[in-house]
Amino acid sequence: MIRTLKTRLKRLSHHQFMLGQRLGFNILPNHFYSEIPDIRKLRASQEWRREYSMTGVRGADLDEQLSNLRSIAPNVLPEQKTLYADVSAENGDAGYGPIEFIWFDHAVGTGGLSHKETAAFVKSLQPGCFVGFNNGDQEGADIRLGERGRPGSLDDPSAAGFASTHRGTDHKLAEFTYPILPVHEGGAQWFYSLPKHDGLCMPAEHIYADYLGALKHENIFSLDVGPDYKGRLREIDVKTLRQVGRMIREKAPMPDIAAVYLKEIQEEFLKWRFGMFLHFNMATFADSEWATGHEDPLLFTPSKLDCGQWADAAKAAGMKYAVLTVKHTEGYALWDSGCTSRDMAAFKNYRNGQGNILREFLKAFRSRGLKVGVYYCFPGDYSKGRLAEGQAELHGLPPEAAGDYVAFIKKQLAELLVNHGDIDLIWCDQYSNRYTKAHWPEIKAYIKSLQPRCIVLGNNARDLADSDILSYEFPWKPILPPEGNTAPSEVCDTIQKTGQWFWHPNIGADKIQSAEDIVKMLKLCNSRRANYLLNVPPNRDGLIPEAYVERLREVGNLVEARQ
Repeated sequence: MIRTLKTRLKRLSHHQFMLGQRLGFNILPNHFYSEIPDIRKLRASQEWRREYSMTGVRGADLDEQLSNLRSIAPNVLPEQKTLYADVSAENGDAGYGPIEFIWFDHAVGTGGLSHKETAAFVKSLQPGCFVGFNNGDQEGADIRLGERGRPGSLDDPSAAGFASTHRGTDHKLAEFTYPILPVHEGGAQWFYSLPKHDGLCMPAEHIYADYLGALKHENIFSLDVGPDYKGRLREIDVKTLRQVGRMIREKAPMPDIAAVYLKEIQEEFLKWRFGMFLHFNMATFADSEWATGHEDPLLFTPSKLDCGQWADAAKAAGMKYAVLTVKHTEGYALWDSGCTSRDMAAFKNYRNGQGNILREFLKAFRSRGLKVGVYYCFPGDYSKGRLAEGQAELHGLPPEAAGDYVAFIKKQLAELLVNHGDIDLIWCDQYSNRYTKAHWPEIKAYIKSLQPRCIVLGNNARDLADSDILSYEFPWKPILPPEGNTAPSEVCDTIQKTGQWFWHPNIGADKIQSAEDIVKMLKLCNSRRANYLLNVPPNRDGLIPEAYVERLREVGNLVEARQ
């Protein structure tokens, strides 16, 4: 599918920014080049018009919508042209005037023309057209695209969102885009969704903040707005665009986006009620609670790992979210990190170093309708006199972090929050440590700049200035939110009576909590505006032990019966 920017881009050679609007219409599938090799012979055919021209509102109706938008916010949406791609004329005239920007979506795969050849073909028809590929090889691309990206300089690939791992040396501009319709359940997002979602819209403050960011970094900001079944913009879209236009004209100050979302995400969090904590990393294989980072990564051999089994167990218990320890005290990342060699590539005995447990976790839990969170451990003194002679204290981070812990942490947080879609919760352990405590407000603000709707939880935080959610680590200190508590809170606990977080071979079925005790704690926490996050650690096979799974089934049955 190709999407075109519906706003004429002025002075592109000077990288001047303007807010564009992408109307959510299908124009052309990118695999067309593979299916129909002789494009020129078919340019004038009726088949082209029927199969590959824009569907939906055409001609005067669309012109009316664009005219309406110009009247709503002339400074936001300047001169408009109906730029949908109709290249049926034999003489090379594009029928609707010049196409300033063509956006190739799903630009991956093999067969047909390469991206370089595709760009050359476009230029042969319209030499002044800027070309961008949403993914894959960037050769020939003028614009670095950023589906679900954010403002950022051309040399900052993390701002590019979906295509952040694909860099091109010839990029002249950086674009980012997202839908005006927020993430929701049921219905489309880039196109019009369903009437029941007509009240959902990105806040004008968020759009305006990204407008200011785009000005700063000289980006193209393309906001996707999908007309409804009648070909008209929703009333809430028009109202929001008017508000953005007013903020631009009045030169409003930068809004606090985190504050805009805070109360909403806190109340949403409390609806989750019950979650699964998953402690799984090198400590699982080292029979340790705080691994030092000097363990042999070849010990990591979860030959039967199945994140689907974890998610099914969570669903059976009635849980609504899960949090995975993607980096614990050993410093190994359970994703493909560009900041360190201590990531999944180091686990050579697990899928030849080609695994990505974070992606598997996210896919499994999202596919079952569960919210997803990631645990990230901040620096500390975790070795506790357990180092051999010559071993250095790594403080919970890989060697590459030495010298600037804050910069390293921010790089890894960017990888987590930019390259893996929407993360509902980031669970920060030891956030108030002596090494980076002074920088916590800066780090928290950085997280919010990447994903404003992501809940930031600081373990054992008792002040909402430090954490979006108050936190109680029950096994460490058996304290619960007070009776009558009104602050959004979470209590974390472990299914193992020993109070240990990781799986250990000496913990059998007789050492796990009863279903009755778990449900009792769940009910108590919920009555005090607190979620209950229960740790259920996978074993060295990468599976939750069957005794734990059965206990969760019992919990689910009790919860259902009491409801």
